[in-house]
Amino acid sequence: MAHDFLHLLYSDVFKALGIEHLNETERNQVLNRLSKILEQRLFVKIALSVPESHQSKLVTLLTDQSISNEMKIAFIHNHIPNFIDFLEEEIASFKRELGELAAQTQ
Repeated sequence: MAHDFLHLLYSDVFKALGIEHLNETERNQVLNRLSKILEQRLFVKIALSVPESHQSKLVTLLTDQSISNEMKIAFIHNHIPNFIDFLEEEIASFKRELGELAAQTQ
């Protein structure tokens, strides 16, 4: 399911980059790289949005694999009330930048 979401998320990016012809394995490799970049960007933006007094707790939550995703999301929602909008804006910005990069390389 998450895999299908990523394909949907990046489908127009594949076209913009001119790589929609890639086979499934290559496409998955690109998806993994793009997802890691997006994840890192989101981590930085979230860290900058959370009050300094809670940043060490945020780092612990996001790096400790034993803490449930639900707890992580609850913490983020408590400190970034408009998190869904924040997330959508960051994804749109990332896709826009990829499109601009693709346009420069063509």
